[in-house]
Amino acid sequence: MKNKITNYYHKHKEQIKKLSFVLKIIFSLALLYFIFNKISVKDTFDHLLLLPLWVIIMLILSSYLKFFIQMKNWKSLMKIDPNVNLKSGDVFKTHTLGLLFKLVIPGGQGSFGKMFYLKQISKKSAFFIIALEKMLQTWIVFVAGAIACAYYFKSLQIIFLGLFILSFLFPFFVPLIFKKASSERKWKRYKSALIPLLMSQIVYLFLTFYQYYAILSLFSELNIFDMAMKVSLVLFATLIPISYSGLGIRESASVYLFAQSGINAETAVACSLIIFFFNSVIPALPGIFYFYSNKKK
Repeated sequence: MKNKITNYYHKHKEQIKKLSFVLKIIFSLALLYFIFNKISVKDTFDHLLLLPLWVIIMLILSSYLKFFIQMKNWKSLMKIDPNVNLKSGDVFKTHTLGLLFKLVIPGGQGSFGKMFYLKQISKKSAFFIIALEKMLQTWIVFVAGAIACAYYFKSLQIIFLGLFILSFLFPFFVPLIFKKASSERKWKRYKSALIPLLMSQIVYLFLTFYQYYAILSLFSELNIFDMAMKVSLVLFATLIPISYSGLGIRESASVYLFAQSGINAETAVACSLIIFFFNSVIPALPGIFYFYSNKKK
């Protein structure tokens, strides 16, 4: 039976991928339709259009810092391969292309598309570096989510604390677990860059907390710690690969969790969409230029 399923999958691999792509988009649209059917669309867009100037400036600056952090991490990870010697412009180019591909392809697998713009190294090495990048980005969300689950689900606290410890230590044991995935020289370079990379991901997460707090505090008094735990759960929920760039999942989780802090559904959805726009859509825009200027490639 197992062999039949495996053979069927390999035989229809491309069709299954296309179906998964379409289903994720349909699921996201269905979730968003359900959400907007239950709330006032006008009030939601009023929140989007009437943000104070200082909040907009804060979102621009914090989004820039988050973009800069991830771009520096991308540069550090590429140095794992000694053959890489990209200029700053090339780092920016490949990073924004990765953000663009991640945005337009459900599940985030599109970020691997930037490997085709790395000409100095093999596709295998490029895949390895991008996989490490995605692992680190997922790591901070998983760690924060495990802490939040331990905080909210007291009956399962021991399980989630164990999950937190395992996920927190995971990056340190990656060279041992996947020893054959790359050369010893590259793993040594990975280890030397690991602590700064992990610290930058923690800073990235706290910037996200601040973005949510700056918007939501306009509408309700918030406990900062409780708010951070709820944001962690929202981000944790988006790791479920069943929607397009987390759309629908993020908004549904926001409505449910922030309602407990006195935030109405319209505010929660508006906040989620605003942060998605500043953190994911705007940084990906330069990638459109690079993509069309290198369309033949």
